[in-house]
Amino acid sequence: MKLESCKKCKRLFNYTEGKIICIKCEAEEKLKLDKVRVYLRKNPTASVDMIAQEASFSTKQVVEFFRDGDLEIPEESPIELQCEKCKAKISKGKICVNCKDKQYYAVKEAQQEISERLEQNDLAPAKKGTRMHTRK
Repeated sequence: MKLESCKKCKRLFNYTEGKIICIKCEAEEKLKLDKVRVYLRKNPTASVDMIAQEASFSTKQVVEFFRDGDLEIPEESPIELQCEKCKAKISKGKICVNCKDKQYYAVKEAQQEISERLEQNDLAPAKKGTRMHTRK
């Protein structure tokens, strides 16, 4: 654990993982998000501005919630998010399923190549006996 300053209230707290906000602010945010989810179910065609006004968030925060996956855009909604890689329309997150798959397979391929090179000793660790020399 490390000590961090909450991005919302600026109080210090023990940070473990996730967003850098304290437990109190996280609980308040969760209540507001639940309120937004209910609002979106009742008003699936609401704009980002309408959602922000209803939940007392900034429009930037609302878009961030969609990008982070905290909220999902209803099918009937005029709100559009675009994949950061190919600009395809997405309902949550930062990249589309196709780009995620491409990224996954690229990483998998790189891991396999590294494993093969290690087996062939192309990336073998330094030879034994080679050490740093120091003055006595």
